[in-house]
Amino acid sequence: MAASKTSSNVVHRASGLSSHSSPSPTENGPVREDAKHTEFNSEDMLQWTRHVERIKAEVTEQVKAQMSEVLDKVLTDSLQLFSQSIHSNAVENTHQQTDGKTRRHRMQDGKVFVARQSILDELFEISHIRTIYHMFIAALFLFIISTLAVDYIDQGRLVLDFDLFFYAFGQLGTVIRAWLIMFSYTLLGPYYILSQWQELYHHFQWKKPVSVATAVVLLAAEMSVLGYFPVYVVLHYQLPPASRFIIILEQVL
Repeated sequence: MAASKTSSNVVHRASGLSSHSSPSPTENGPVREDAKHTEFNSEDMLQWTRHVERIKAEVTEQVKAQMSEVLDKVLTDSLQLFSQSIHSNAVENTHQQTDGKTRRHRMQDGKVFVARQSILDELFEISHIRTIYHMFIAALFLFIISTLAVDYIDQGRLVLDFDLFFYAFGQLGTVIRAWLIMFSYTLLGPYYILSQWQELYHHFQWKKPVSVATAVVLLAAEMSVLGYFPVYVVLHYQLPPASRFIIILEQVL
């Protein structure tokens, strides 16, 4: 009996140890899921790195292509400008060679006349200046069209009111007479005075008094015709703004 009890106790102890040592299926489940998640994360990371590398290669190729296009365009533009400058220099050299004799002759006279473009022509060679000029013209036409359209919509007809225009350019006869006097003096007065001075300077021995008298006469004529006369006309006749502007421009320019 004692032997049977001891054997049963040994069997129960061994079964207990085996039950404690063997893990349950519920404990092995989370471990397998964690392994699967790590495998999936590693695969996603590999795919993502490959995708990023492919995008990086495409972007670098596009940037290289655009940079090469920009550099090619800059090189072609610089070559065109260089060829144009060479052509212009060659043309200037030919003009200088052909006009050398005439310029030497003019240098002996004390005056050098060089053919060149005006400042407006040089400005209009710039595309931005031409754009601004065309914008102002377009704005003027739009203003005229909008004014006519508003008048036609409000009153049913075109209202061509030139009262302001007639007021601004009032007393036009007086303005024309004053302008003709100043223009004729500017065209003929100094030339006549200086021509008389040249004749007297070569015929008389007293050259300095002749020069001083000519300078005094020329200065008095300038002050009277181009200084006092326009101011007198503007203030005496009370000219409107546009008419005053015409006389002042003739006086200054």
